[in-house]
Amino acid sequence: YNLINMGGDVMYIPLGVKTDNSLLQSLIKIKDLIPFLKEHKITACGILDNRLYGVMDFYFNCKNNDIKPIIGLDVLINQKHLYLYAKNYDGYKSLLKINSVIEERELTIIDLKEHNSEVLCILPFESYLFYDEIKNIFGDVYLGYCSDFEKNDAKVITKNLVFINVILSFTSEDTKYIDYLHRIDNLECPLGDYEKNYYLNALENDAKTVEEVVKLLNVEIPTNGRFIPHYDSKIEDSYNYLVTLAKKGLVKRLNNNLKEEYVTRLKYELSVIKNMGFVDYFLIVYDYVKFAKKNGIVVGPGRGSAAGSLVSYVLGITNIDPLKYDLLFERFLNPERITMP
Repeated sequence: YNLINMGGDVMYIPLGVKTDNSLLQSLIKIKDLIPFLKEHKITACGILDNRLYGVMDFYFNCKNNDIKPIIGLDVLINQKHLYLYAKNYDGYKSLLKINSVIEERELTIIDLKEHNSEVLCILPFESYLFYDEIKNIFGDVYLGYCSDFEKNDAKVITKNLVFINVILSFTSEDTKYIDYLHRIDNLECPLGDYEKNYYLNALENDAKTVEEVVKLLNVEIPTNGRFIPHYDSKIEDSYNYLVTLAKKGLVKRLNNNLKEEYVTRLKYELSVIKNMGFVDYFLIVYDYVKFAKKNGIVVGPGRGSAAGSLVSYVLGITNIDPLKYDLLFERFLNPERITMP
C-alpha cells in the first residue's frame, strides 16, 4: 500500500476511527466510511471501536477497495483509555482474547500481560501516567497526541510519539450530533462537548508521525482455513469415539435388528466424514443437540440435506431415517464439493 502521495509527502492516515459498532458513540458507518476514504485518496485507515464487532466487515471492504485495514481496540484500564492495535494475524487473535475478557468483566493489567503477543499499544495523552508500566508489557508502545500542547509535553516522556485523534464523524459540522447520541445513552451528558478534532480531517494533522506506526500494522486474515476445534481434549482419537457412538446409536435406532444396508451406509458415511475432516464437527453438533434435548430446549426433526445423513440420525441429531425415505447422503456431504455441512 502506497502511503506517499504524488508530491512526496506522507499522506494522512486516520488511526482512531470509531464506527457505529461502538454503540451510541459514533456517527460513522462502515458502508459510508469506505467511499469517503476512496474519495479523499486515503490509502489506509484504522478503526478503534470498544468491541471487535465490525472488524470483518471493515477488513473485507478495505481489501476490496485497495485500502490497508488497521484493526484497533479501545480498552479501559482503571478508567483510562489504551488503544491496542494488531500487528499481524497473531496480534488480531490477541485482541480477540482481550475482547472476550471485556465481554465478561473489567480488564486488568494481568490480562494485558497474558494477551500481549504481536500487539502495538498507543496511549492517548490523557493516559500518559501509565507509560512506564505499559512499555514493559508491549513490544511497541507510543504516546499519542492530538495538539501541539500535548506533543510538547509528551516529548518529555518518550520519543515514540504518534498523532492520533478519536474520529466520530466525517465533518466538523456533524460533531454537534454526537451529543444527541450520548444524550440517548445518558440524559445527564452535557451538550457542546465537541470542540476537539473529532472528525476526519485530511489536512490538519502531523501525518509523518503516523507513517512509522502504520508500517508495523499488517493484518492478513486467512479465509481459506477450516477452524473446527477439537471436540474434547480428554478424547485422544475423535474418530474412534464417533464410530463408537454411531454403532451404539444404530443398534438403538434399529432395536438391535441390524440390517446390512444400514451397516454399509454407516461405514461409508463415517469414512467420508473422516476424509473430509468433519469428525469433530459432528461430535460438537451431537453434543449441543443432546444437551438441548435433555434440558427441554425444542429441537426439530432435521431440515434440508442434513436429513440425508444416517450418522446424524443414529447420533440423535436428526429424527428422520434416510434409508426409509431414500434420502441421499451426497446432498449433505460430497468429497467433490468440500464445504462446511
